[in-house]
Amino acid sequence: MEVASMPGDCAEGSQAPAVTSCFACPYHGWTYDLTGKLIKATRLTGIENFDVKKNGLRPLAVEQWGPFIFCHLGGGSGDDDEARNGSSSEDIDAHNGGADPPPPLPPPAGRCTSMGKQSLLPPPVSEWLGEGGRRMASARIDTSLRFITRREYRIACNWKVFCDNYLDGGYHVPFAHPALADGVDMKSYETTIHGSVSLQTVGGASASSDPVPSPGAVADRRLGNSAMYAFVYPNFMVNRYGPWLDTNWVTPTGPDSCVVVFDYYLEPELANDAKFIAESLAASDLVQKEDMWLCGKVQRGIESPGYGAGRYAPSMEAAMYHFHKCLWEDISTP
Repeated sequence: MEVASMPGDCAEGSQAPAVTSCFACPYHGWTYDLTGKLIKATRLTGIENFDVKKNGLRPLAVEQWGPFIFCHLGGGSGDDDEARNGSSSEDIDAHNGGADPPPPLPPPAGRCTSMGKQSLLPPPVSEWLGEGGRRMASARIDTSLRFITRREYRIACNWKVFCDNYLDGGYHVPFAHPALADGVDMKSYETTIHGSVSLQTVGGASASSDPVPSPGAVADRRLGNSAMYAFVYPNFMVNRYGPWLDTNWVTPTGPDSCVVVFDYYLEPELANDAKFIAESLAASDLVQKEDMWLCGKVQRGIESPGYGAGRYAPSMEAAMYHFHKCLWEDISTP
């Protein structure tokens, strides 16, 4: 499958939904083919110095990695502007001034491990993810998984509070998630850092005794013999446990609110097991609601005039510390 990506904003300022063979802007009717070439611009008769080559959609670097598609917004894809914007002035009701196409936009400032800080093109996703990506791939994060459902959680906390909760090395699990704690072996919990990726791994409770989960044990069947929780800085989480994979993408909606999008994937042999899916999603929903309560309480606490910074627990909160270091690097780098 060939994947291409372009920004959804038309050259004249609106957003264009995709149709069968082109992108058509619902605002002024500008139309682009699927390579981003401008093929129709309406009501421009009499305009001067209109350069078709400056009004195509700018291609974006895009790459598939496992079941995910990564898109880099900072620079071009490397495609030739002439090929992308090759419509002639006869195709469009406007005058083509013949000027050279504009240079691609510069990449954004770097972060903890940059995706192309000094280059117009980002590195391959596998290179960017590095050892963290290789370990994620070894956990069978691949295209064989079946998409099951998407759920959204709106949480009354700053997005970084949600990330902190995710990254505390399981510190809060025995106290806040009793059902989840029963399904894992907390003594096996381990955190490792790999560039922009932090990994938290833990064995399943069944792994320490019976390696084959009993058919009636929903928690064992859902969590399996091991779990991996991968955090890709700054706001993407990939969780692989038992036959499940879920992703969490957190975005801020305000200084004290955020939304987290959960996408759930399942190994194909269980994709039609409605009872198992419903029970597993209910168990996951319980964990999310417990975390929503916790994060809301933390947000209220940090807004208190009596709030003061605490200390890190070195044996547990290495991933959280890494997240804070990356944030500090981003906000302190000109």
